[in-house]
Amino acid sequence: MRHMKAVLASGLMASLCACSPQQDVAENPSLDTPTSQTGVEDRTPVDIFDADAFLDAASPEQRAILGEIRDIDANLAPTDPNAIIAAVASARTKAEGVLPESHPAWAALTNLEATAQFYLGDPAKAYEGLQKAYEEFKLAGHHPSDESIQTLGSLVTIARMRGEPEQSEAYLEEQRIAVEAVQGPSSMDMSQILYNKGAIAFSRNDYALAIDWMKQAVAMSTAEHDPDRPEQVERVVGQTTSLAALYDRTNAPGQAVEYNRRASDLAAARLPAGQPTRLFAQNNYASMLSNQGRFAEARTILVDVLEQRRNDPDPESREMGITQHSLGFALMKLGDEEAAETHLVEARRLFQQGEGRGEPLRATLSLAVLAETADRTGRYETARERWIEADREFIELSGEENTERVPVLLSLARNAVKQGAKDEAQPFAVSAVSIAEARSMTDHPFALQGRILAGLNNADARQAAIRDALSISTRETAAARLAPDYDPGRLSIYHPALDVAAGLSLRDGRIDDALEAMQLRHLDEVAENAIAARLRRDTDDADSLRTLQDARQRYTELDRQYLAALAAGSDALSDAAKARNEQLATVRQLLEQMDSHALNWDATRSDAVRSRLADGQGLLILHMGDVFPAAALITQDTTIHAPIAATHVELIEHIRALRMSVDITSTGDDGLDSAANLYRTLFPDNLQDALSELSDLLIYAPGDGLSVPFAALRDESGTWLGEAKGLRVLPVLSNLGTGQPISERARFIGIGDPTLSPPPAGQVSENQTPDDQASPDPTYMSAIASFGPGILMRGGMGDAAAIRSLPSLPATRQELNTVAQFFGKRRSKVLLAADATEADVRESGFEDYNVISFATHALVSGEIPGLKEPALVLTPPDGEATSTRNDGLLTQSEITEYDIDGGWVVLSACNTAGARTLGAPGLSGLTSAFLYSGADTLMVSHWPVRDDAAAFLSTRTIAGAAKGLSPEQALRQAMSDLRASDLPGADHPRIWAPFVIVGR
Repeated sequence: MRHMKAVLASGLMASLCACSPQQDVAENPSLDTPTSQTGVEDRTPVDIFDADAFLDAASPEQRAILGEIRDIDANLAPTDPNAIIAAVASARTKAEGVLPESHPAWAALTNLEATAQFYLGDPAKAYEGLQKAYEEFKLAGHHPSDESIQTLGSLVTIARMRGEPEQSEAYLEEQRIAVEAVQGPSSMDMSQILYNKGAIAFSRNDYALAIDWMKQAVAMSTAEHDPDRPEQVERVVGQTTSLAALYDRTNAPGQAVEYNRRASDLAAARLPAGQPTRLFAQNNYASMLSNQGRFAEARTILVDVLEQRRNDPDPESREMGITQHSLGFALMKLGDEEAAETHLVEARRLFQQGEGRGEPLRATLSLAVLAETADRTGRYETARERWIEADREFIELSGEENTERVPVLLSLARNAVKQGAKDEAQPFAVSAVSIAEARSMTDHPFALQGRILAGLNNADARQAAIRDALSISTRETAAARLAPDYDPGRLSIYHPALDVAAGLSLRDGRIDDALEAMQLRHLDEVAENAIAARLRRDTDDADSLRTLQDARQRYTELDRQYLAALAAGSDALSDAAKARNEQLATVRQLLEQMDSHALNWDATRSDAVRSRLADGQGLLILHMGDVFPAAALITQDTTIHAPIAATHVELIEHIRALRMSVDITSTGDDGLDSAANLYRTLFPDNLQDALSELSDLLIYAPGDGLSVPFAALRDESGTWLGEAKGLRVLPVLSNLGTGQPISERARFIGIGDPTLSPPPAGQVSENQTPDDQASPDPTYMSAIASFGPGILMRGGMGDAAAIRSLPSLPATRQELNTVAQFFGKRRSKVLLAADATEADVRESGFEDYNVISFATHALVSGEIPGLKEPALVLTPPDGEATSTRNDGLLTQSEITEYDIDGGWVVLSACNTAGARTLGAPGLSGLTSAFLYSGADTLMVSHWPVRDDAAAFLSTRTIAGAAKGLSPEQALRQAMSDLRASDLPGADHPRIWAPFVIVGR
């Protein structure tokens, strides 16, 4: 019977797709019904619509009635439940006096009507009807049978929905006895019984038992299912996704990813593209990626799912709402709040539909995310109103103890702080903690955050809560870093608690607690890559450690390729999944052979910072979290701290205004006001006073702080920070050391002037020196920033013709040759034009060089069509590329394959320091890749650089370092020299302040 085949997705699986990481997966159960397939190969089920099976001599009239009932069953859909009820009534009338009372078709009609009542949103009537149908099946002698077993499965679920776990368990036991009698101890239906046991345990908050039952269910269905029967594949996918949701709910992201991956792989391998369960699995996988901070990858998948859903016969379905919600959530986290609101409003509308199709829980979840969207854009009162309404709706749905209230209450607490109503924040936090602890969530990140906020007016309680949060976060981080498929994003659920802990600790003057919280909070890909290089330097078995690290890097690359194939519905999906899984097995094997102590990482404390600071140096710490932004300055003999008098949104606006003023295409603000405003905001008065005694300022400002062009800040006297101080940005504190000048025996390699399209009119001449170059055409200089010549990648590799269409950079030839003169012919090598290919770079390698300079275009993934990761442009091959190893794009993942033994890397290309979008990773993938490969010092740019300015700054900085200056002082002197030069516009920070020193 079609209507008994998993009428809706299982409750846990359905709930997962709300795409908010705060969702409680157990609050939206729906009909859990096993499929009609028994899993027993030698048993042929009796078709209750087969007249000959139940009637000694079937008349034409009887056959016609049974055919009509069969058609109702075959065409059953949730889109028009009233039509189902009308059709059932009509069939009953016709069957009166035609079918005997003992025929099971009467039970089938009762079951059809009960299902329609469920679709109409009346589980009470559905429950009553299913009970009646079950009795009718028994009276008809049709129990145990597939149909009666399925009916019992529906009764199990609705009883659980009604808050009757004992009755649910009673039906489940009846179902188990029937299934075992008909099918034996192991079958698809028995797997659903195990699954339902887990669902009942979950409803009682016994998460450990729930996981145990569901793992057994998944193991059984995986073993018993026929991969050529789509309905059985759907069952396995549903159960596996539900188990992933349960792991996600219980803060076990590694297992959640593993089971979501299994579900997605199975659906992709055995179900056709566009099939509802396959789309559901894709949607869930994307949701899991969002929950782990991989929003861009989630967005790519969800955009594809949304387009496929637009072709559904029912564009107003709950599934469409789920995808709209998922995409809205990812877009919000990516900073596209306007587009996010559009999708979330549509999701809420779909979830609020009547006629039994309403999804009140999901509608409220969409409202909660809409509140966050408003909050992120500074519309604090609108956000508060939306969260208050969401909280009211959650209470109406499931009462005061509804765990969905916890993240909403915490959001209301933070919102109150932002609006200057700290006293209003505490009651919200106390309520959140009470609910979380009542649901056995004492160590959950929500509870950790809540206890900190609940102590806003009690310093002892607050500090104890912070220490507790740091202890648990440290423990979980250490465990996560040992996972073979470790992804720092899996720890993102701890980020809000750590943000609150960092800000309050800085304001309280508890610097060590603040540093620990900030380092845990910002242990992202960039930080991990920098740490990886340091760990190799500190171990006696660097080769083995590098092998393991490279294997993990390779796994990450293959996982990205798999996600790209998944989003595109590529025929290569199966091969991509196989390659990724094989690489994961390799990483797991290498980990087993590695001493885990070699992977240990500990947060750096303030005493270690002081011991590494040289005379005249200070460390600036900037916390720019969602609440409680603060700053501190550590010198050799003192520490100063102060709150930052601005909200996070105001800080972002200040940064955005300054970056817009220095954009090379800008014709508006000269940057003076923006530079002064941001300086005053980031440097409270007591920090400004202490700065005057420092010559060098090291900066630890993870997150959005890495987007600040510190050199372009200006104090009240009109002094630019980049001219007054040597500046160095630290990706991680644990790598803090003294910036080294370039040694007298250093060797140099430069790569640039790739063979591309001829330069447009106005391009500088390649034979001009850096000191007398004319101003390039500004339209040309912005070309790369807005470049979109088509698809740069085809078939997984660079499109040589598209790459060649990029504008050439002939002035970089003179730049690199000038730098090479400092080292002499015996200690320098320059790869230009036809020699600047990937193959030539690979042949040269970097092991023998202490200074490496790339003077070429840098391409940012997400901004160039088809480009999946950032890359440096080299000379493409003649004709079409035949290998990614020589396609003209040196990508982030390819850079990580090189070995750089300390030393300098100069990227005098546009936008190599960080992403343009605030809220994205603060340092670019290119910077991250060179840190992983072992570079100590990088000179990278915040925005597109005019090529005459790039040449001037890079050559002068390297020359200064070669004469004994530290990297930061060498760049400071070069910027000062450029301002004093006669280059056109040289006095504006957009020309002289694009570069920053990053590294140890």
